[in-house]
Amino acid sequence: MTMKLIFPEKLNHGDTVCVISPSKSIQTIGKGSTGQYTLNKARENINNMGLTVISSTETQEVDIFGCLPLNKRLEEIHSAFSNPSIKCILTAIGGFHANQLIPYLDYELIRNNPKIFCGYSDITLLSAAILKKSGLVTYSGPHYSTFGMDKGLNYTIQEFQKCLFQKDPWTITASGFWSEDEWFLNQEDRIFKQNKPITCIQEGTAEGSIIAGNLTTLHLLQGTEYMPEMNDVILILEDLRSANEITRTLVSLLYSKDTGNIKGLIFGRSPSSSKLDTRTIKHILEIVQLKNIPIAFGIDIGHTTPHTTIPFGGFGKLICDQNGVQLTIIKH
Repeated sequence: MTMKLIFPEKLNHGDTVCVISPSKSIQTIGKGSTGQYTLNKARENINNMGLTVISSTETQEVDIFGCLPLNKRLEEIHSAFSNPSIKCILTAIGGFHANQLIPYLDYELIRNNPKIFCGYSDITLLSAAILKKSGLVTYSGPHYSTFGMDKGLNYTIQEFQKCLFQKDPWTITASGFWSEDEWFLNQEDRIFKQNKPITCIQEGTAEGSIIAGNLTTLHLLQGTEYMPEMNDVILILEDLRSANEITRTLVSLLYSKDTGNIKGLIFGRSPSSSKLDTRTIKHILEIVQLKNIPIAFGIDIGHTTPHTTIPFGGFGKLICDQNGVQLTIIKH
Protein backbone atom coordinates (compact mmCIF):
# COMPACT_ATOMS: atom_id res chain seq x y z
CA MET A 1 0.00 0.00 0.00
CA THR A 2 1.38 3.38 -1.05
CA MET A 3 1.58 5.91 1.77
CA LYS A 4 -0.11 9.25 1.16
CA LEU A 5 2.41 11.92 0.23
CA ILE A 6 2.88 15.00 2.37
CA PHE A 7 4.33 18.19 0.89
CA PRO A 8 5.77 20.56 3.51
CA GLU A 9 4.76 24.20 3.66
CA LYS A 10 6.79 26.62 1.56
CA LEU A 11 9.19 29.11 3.13
CA ASN A 12 8.28 32.70 3.88
CA HIS A 13 10.28 35.75 4.87
CA GLY A 14 11.17 35.50 8.56
CA ASP A 15 11.07 31.70 8.78
CA THR A 16 13.65 29.77 10.80
CA VAL A 17 16.12 27.29 9.29
CA CYS A 18 17.72 24.72 11.59
CA VAL A 19 21.13 23.25 10.70
CA ILE A 20 21.70 19.64 11.76
CA SER A 21 24.58 17.19 11.37
CA PRO A 22 23.18 13.69 10.72
CA SER A 23 26.35 12.64 8.89
CA LYS A 24 29.62 14.54 9.37
CA SER A 25 29.49 17.23 12.01
CA ILE A 26 29.35 20.91 11.21
CA GLN A 27 32.63 21.11 13.16
CA THR A 28 34.43 19.44 10.25
CA ILE A 29 33.56 22.50 8.16
CA GLY A 30 34.36 25.15 10.72
CA LYS A 31 38.00 24.34 11.47
CA GLY A 32 40.43 27.23 11.17
CA SER A 33 39.82 30.71 9.83
CA THR A 34 38.83 29.44 6.36
CA GLY A 35 36.24 27.07 7.80
CA GLN A 36 34.76 29.66 10.12
CA TYR A 37 34.55 32.09 7.22
CA THR A 38 32.54 29.47 5.27
CA LEU A 39 30.08 29.03 8.11
CA ASN A 40 29.71 32.78 8.60
CA LYS A 41 29.17 33.27 4.87
CA ALA A 42 26.54 30.50 4.80
CA ARG A 43 24.61 32.20 7.58
CA GLU A 44 24.89 35.55 5.80
CA ASN A 45 23.65 34.18 2.46
CA ILE A 46 20.68 32.45 4.07
CA ASN A 47 19.89 35.55 6.13
CA ASN A 48 19.86 37.51 2.86
CA MET A 49 16.96 35.30 1.71
CA GLY A 50 15.00 36.59 4.69
CA LEU A 51 15.57 33.49 6.81
CA THR A 52 16.89 33.04 10.35
CA VAL A 53 19.50 30.33 11.06
CA ILE A 54 19.85 28.30 14.24
CA SER A 55 22.35 25.53 14.99
CA SER A 56 22.93 23.58 18.19
CA THR A 57 25.92 21.29 17.69
CA GLU A 58 28.90 23.42 16.73
CA THR A 59 30.82 22.69 19.94
CA GLN A 60 29.86 19.13 20.81
CA GLU A 61 32.32 16.23 20.85
CA VAL A 62 32.70 14.18 17.66
CA ASP A 63 33.76 10.56 17.14
CA ILE A 64 36.68 9.13 15.13
CA PHE A 65 34.71 9.62 11.89
CA GLY A 66 33.97 13.28 12.55
CA CYS A 67 30.33 12.55 13.48
CA LEU A 68 28.37 13.47 16.55
CA PRO A 69 27.48 10.49 18.78
CA LEU A 70 24.46 8.63 17.41
CA ASN A 71 22.18 9.63 20.27
CA LYS A 72 23.07 13.30 19.73
CA ARG A 73 22.35 13.08 16.01
CA LEU A 74 18.97 11.46 16.69
CA GLU A 75 18.16 14.03 19.35
CA GLU A 76 19.04 16.81 16.94
CA ILE A 77 16.85 15.63 14.06
CA HIS A 78 13.89 14.76 16.30
CA SER A 79 14.14 18.10 18.09
CA ALA A 80 14.20 19.96 14.76
CA PHE A 81 11.10 18.17 13.46
CA SER A 82 9.17 18.58 16.72
CA ASN A 83 9.90 22.32 17.08
CA PRO A 84 6.97 24.24 15.51
CA SER A 85 9.06 27.40 15.06
CA ILE A 86 11.41 25.61 12.63
CA LYS A 87 10.22 25.55 9.01
CA CYS A 88 13.26 24.13 7.22
CA ILE A 89 15.99 21.64 8.16
CA LEU A 90 19.29 21.90 6.30
CA THR A 91 22.02 19.31 6.71
CA ALA A 92 25.44 20.74 7.49
CA ILE A 93 27.34 18.46 5.10
CA GLY A 94 27.35 14.87 3.82
CA GLY A 95 29.73 12.10 4.82
CA PHE A 96 29.34 8.36 5.31
CA HIS A 97 27.22 7.42 8.32
CA ALA A 98 23.68 8.79 7.94
CA ASN A 99 22.43 5.20 7.60
CA GLN A 100 23.16 4.66 11.30
CA LEU A 101 20.13 6.82 12.10
CA ILE A 102 17.58 5.11 9.88
CA PRO A 103 16.38 2.28 12.18
CA TYR A 104 15.95 4.69 15.10
CA LEU A 105 14.15 7.61 13.45
CA ASP A 106 10.67 8.41 14.77
CA TYR A 107 8.84 8.39 11.44
CA GLU A 108 5.48 9.06 13.07
CA LEU A 109 6.92 12.20 14.64
CA ILE A 110 8.23 13.28 11.24
CA ARG A 111 4.91 12.55 9.54
CA ASN A 112 3.01 14.54 12.15
CA ASN A 113 5.40 17.51 11.93
CA PRO A 114 6.16 17.89 8.22
CA LYS A 115 8.73 20.47 7.20
CA ILE A 116 11.37 21.01 4.54
CA PHE A 117 14.34 18.66 4.83
CA CYS A 118 17.18 19.32 2.36
CA GLY A 119 20.66 17.96 1.60
CA TYR A 120 22.49 15.65 -0.79
CA SER A 121 25.17 12.95 -1.01
CA ASP A 122 24.99 10.74 2.12
CA ILE A 123 21.74 12.52 3.05
CA THR A 124 20.04 10.63 0.18
CA LEU A 125 19.69 7.76 2.68
CA LEU A 126 17.58 9.88 5.01
CA SER A 127 15.52 11.41 2.21
CA ALA A 128 14.69 7.95 0.91
CA ALA A 129 13.85 6.47 4.31
CA ILE A 130 11.73 9.46 5.36
CA LEU A 131 9.76 9.31 2.12
CA LYS A 132 9.19 5.56 2.42
CA LYS A 133 8.31 5.47 6.12
CA SER A 134 6.49 8.77 6.63
CA GLY A 135 5.36 9.87 3.18
CA LEU A 136 7.09 13.24 3.56
CA VAL A 137 8.51 14.69 0.36
CA THR A 138 12.08 15.84 1.01
CA TYR A 139 14.59 17.70 -1.17
CA SER A 140 17.82 16.85 -2.93
CA GLY A 141 19.61 20.17 -2.81
CA PRO A 142 22.36 22.21 -1.19
CA HIS A 143 23.76 21.58 2.26
CA TYR A 144 24.07 24.47 4.69
CA SER A 145 27.80 24.49 3.94
CA THR A 146 27.06 24.95 0.22
CA PHE A 147 25.79 28.43 1.01
CA GLY A 148 29.24 29.31 2.35
CA MET A 149 30.50 30.28 -1.12
CA ASP A 150 31.52 33.81 -1.98
CA LYS A 151 31.27 33.24 -5.74
CA GLY A 152 29.22 31.11 -8.08
CA LEU A 153 26.20 30.79 -5.78
CA ASN A 154 23.52 32.74 -7.70
CA TYR A 155 22.12 29.72 -9.56
CA THR A 156 21.97 27.65 -6.36
CA ILE A 157 20.04 30.38 -4.54
CA GLN A 158 17.65 30.96 -7.45
CA GLU A 159 16.81 27.26 -7.76
CA PHE A 160 16.46 26.90 -3.98
CA GLN A 161 13.96 29.75 -3.95
CA LYS A 162 11.99 28.41 -6.95
CA CYS A 163 11.57 25.06 -5.23
CA LEU A 164 11.15 26.01 -1.58
CA PHE A 165 9.59 29.49 -1.60
CA GLN A 166 7.21 29.16 -4.55
CA LYS A 167 4.38 26.76 -5.44
CA ASP A 168 4.40 27.28 -9.20
CA PRO A 169 5.87 24.66 -11.55
CA TRP A 170 9.21 25.58 -13.07
CA THR A 171 11.48 24.16 -15.75
CA ILE A 172 15.05 23.38 -14.75
CA THR A 173 17.71 24.61 -17.15
CA ALA A 174 21.47 24.19 -16.82
CA SER A 175 23.56 26.80 -15.05
CA GLY A 176 25.73 29.07 -17.16
CA PHE A 177 28.97 28.03 -15.44
CA TRP A 178 30.07 25.20 -13.19
CA SER A 179 32.99 24.35 -10.95
CA GLU A 180 34.64 21.37 -9.33
CA ASP A 181 37.34 23.26 -7.45
CA GLU A 182 37.92 22.98 -3.70
CA TRP A 183 36.28 26.34 -3.12
CA PHE A 184 36.16 25.84 0.66
CA LEU A 185 39.97 25.95 0.76
CA ASN A 186 40.35 29.03 -1.40
CA GLN A 187 37.40 31.36 -1.89
CA GLU A 188 39.34 33.82 -4.04
CA ASP A 189 40.97 31.79 -6.84
CA ARG A 190 37.91 29.93 -8.11
CA ILE A 191 37.94 28.02 -11.41
CA PHE A 192 34.69 28.18 -13.39
CA LYS A 193 33.97 26.37 -16.64
CA GLN A 194 31.34 27.25 -19.21
CA ASN A 195 28.44 24.85 -18.90
CA LYS A 196 26.56 23.01 -21.63
CA PRO A 197 22.77 22.68 -21.82
CA ILE A 198 21.31 19.48 -20.42
CA THR A 199 21.93 16.92 -23.17
CA CYS A 200 19.32 14.63 -24.70
CA ILE A 201 20.74 11.12 -25.01
CA GLN A 202 17.55 9.25 -25.83
CA GLU A 203 14.36 10.91 -27.01
CA GLY A 204 11.03 10.49 -25.26
CA THR A 205 8.49 12.02 -22.89
CA ALA A 206 7.64 10.94 -19.36
CA GLU A 207 5.62 12.09 -16.37
CA GLY A 208 6.05 10.54 -12.96
CA SER A 209 7.23 10.68 -9.39
CA ILE A 210 10.80 11.82 -8.89
CA ILE A 211 13.54 9.95 -7.06
CA ALA A 212 16.64 12.15 -6.96
CA GLY A 213 19.98 11.75 -5.24
CA ASN A 214 23.30 10.00 -4.99
CA LEU A 215 23.40 6.67 -6.83
CA THR A 216 25.86 4.91 -4.52
CA THR A 217 23.97 6.02 -1.43
CA LEU A 218 20.58 4.99 -2.77
CA HIS A 219 22.08 1.63 -3.70
CA LEU A 220 22.89 0.99 -0.02
CA LEU A 221 19.17 0.69 0.72
CA GLN A 222 18.50 -2.14 -1.75
CA GLY A 223 16.71 -5.01 -0.07
CA THR A 224 15.86 -3.02 3.06
CA GLU A 225 12.48 -1.81 4.25
CA TYR A 226 13.68 1.77 3.76
CA MET A 227 14.07 1.61 -0.02
CA PRO A 228 11.55 3.99 -1.66
CA GLU A 229 9.12 2.69 -4.26
CA MET A 230 10.88 2.65 -7.62
CA ASN A 231 8.01 2.02 -10.00
CA ASP A 232 6.83 4.54 -12.61
CA VAL A 233 9.49 7.02 -11.52
CA ILE A 234 11.81 9.52 -13.13
CA LEU A 235 15.27 8.77 -11.72
CA ILE A 236 17.66 11.71 -11.31
CA LEU A 237 21.03 10.36 -10.22
CA GLU A 238 24.49 11.74 -9.51
CA ASP A 239 27.78 10.25 -8.36
CA LEU A 240 31.43 11.21 -7.96
CA ARG A 241 32.97 7.78 -8.44
CA SER A 242 34.51 6.41 -11.64
CA ALA A 243 32.39 5.58 -14.66
CA ASN A 244 33.21 1.89 -14.06
CA GLU A 245 31.79 2.02 -10.54
CA ILE A 246 28.80 4.12 -11.60
CA THR A 247 27.97 1.61 -14.34
CA ARG A 248 28.18 -1.38 -12.00
CA THR A 249 26.03 0.29 -9.34
CA LEU A 250 23.43 1.49 -11.83
CA VAL A 251 23.07 -1.99 -13.34
CA SER A 252 22.60 -3.41 -9.84
CA LEU A 253 19.95 -0.81 -9.02
CA LEU A 254 18.02 -1.32 -12.25
CA TYR A 255 18.06 -5.12 -11.90
CA SER A 256 17.00 -5.02 -8.25
CA LYS A 257 13.65 -6.46 -7.16
CA ASP A 258 12.98 -3.03 -5.65
CA THR A 259 12.98 -1.40 -9.09
CA GLY A 260 9.99 -1.53 -11.37
CA ASN A 261 9.15 0.55 -14.42
CA ILE A 262 11.59 3.43 -14.94
CA LYS A 263 9.84 6.17 -16.93
CA GLY A 264 12.81 8.51 -17.37
CA LEU A 265 16.46 8.85 -16.38
CA ILE A 266 18.67 11.90 -15.89
CA PHE A 267 22.33 11.81 -14.92
CA GLY A 268 23.76 14.71 -12.99
CA ARG A 269 27.05 16.21 -14.06
CA SER A 270 29.95 14.36 -12.43
CA PRO A 271 33.45 15.58 -11.54
CA SER A 272 35.96 15.26 -14.39
CA SER A 273 37.73 12.46 -12.53
CA SER A 274 34.65 10.25 -12.98
CA LYS A 275 35.01 10.33 -16.77
CA LEU A 276 31.23 10.06 -17.05
CA ASP A 277 30.07 11.65 -20.30
CA THR A 278 27.45 11.12 -23.01
CA ARG A 279 29.58 8.49 -24.76
CA THR A 280 29.92 6.48 -21.55
CA ILE A 281 26.20 6.77 -20.82
CA LYS A 282 25.32 5.51 -24.29
CA HIS A 283 27.53 2.50 -23.64
CA ILE A 284 25.74 1.90 -20.32
CA LEU A 285 22.40 2.01 -22.13
CA GLU A 286 23.56 -0.70 -24.51
CA ILE A 287 24.04 -2.90 -21.43
CA VAL A 288 20.89 -2.15 -19.46
CA GLN A 289 18.70 -1.65 -22.54
CA LEU A 290 16.39 1.07 -21.28
CA LYS A 291 14.24 1.44 -24.36
CA ASN A 292 11.61 4.03 -25.24
CA ILE A 293 12.18 6.35 -22.32
CA PRO A 294 13.73 9.83 -22.23
CA ILE A 295 17.32 9.87 -20.97
CA ALA A 296 19.42 13.00 -20.39
CA PHE A 297 22.75 14.10 -18.95
CA GLY A 298 24.13 17.19 -17.23
CA ILE A 299 21.65 18.44 -14.64
CA ASP A 300 23.17 20.52 -11.83
CA ILE A 301 23.02 18.18 -8.85
CA GLY A 302 25.60 16.44 -6.71
CA HIS A 303 29.32 16.79 -6.23
CA THR A 304 30.02 19.75 -8.47
CA THR A 305 28.60 23.26 -8.11
CA PRO A 306 26.19 24.98 -8.49
CA HIS A 307 23.10 23.01 -7.42
CA THR A 308 19.45 22.91 -8.31
CA THR A 309 16.90 21.73 -5.71
CA ILE A 310 14.68 18.76 -6.60
CA PRO A 311 11.74 17.30 -4.64
CA PHE A 312 12.52 13.70 -3.59
CA GLY A 313 9.05 12.20 -4.03
CA GLY A 314 7.62 15.11 -6.00
CA PHE A 315 6.19 14.96 -9.52
CA GLY A 316 7.70 16.08 -12.81
CA LYS A 317 7.63 15.89 -16.59
CA LEU A 318 10.67 15.14 -18.73
CA ILE A 319 10.85 15.85 -22.47
CA CYS A 320 13.91 14.87 -24.50
CA ASP A 321 13.96 15.58 -28.22
CA GLN A 322 15.94 17.27 -30.98
CA ASN A 323 15.14 20.64 -29.44
CA GLY A 324 16.84 19.75 -26.16
CA VAL A 325 15.74 18.73 -22.68
CA GLN A 326 12.91 20.08 -20.56
CA LEU A 327 12.51 18.91 -16.98
CA THR A 328 9.49 20.59 -15.43
CA ILE A 329 8.93 20.23 -11.70
CA ILE A 330 5.15 20.16 -11.35
CA LYS A 331 4.54 19.23 -7.70
CA HIS A 332 7.14 20.20 -5.12
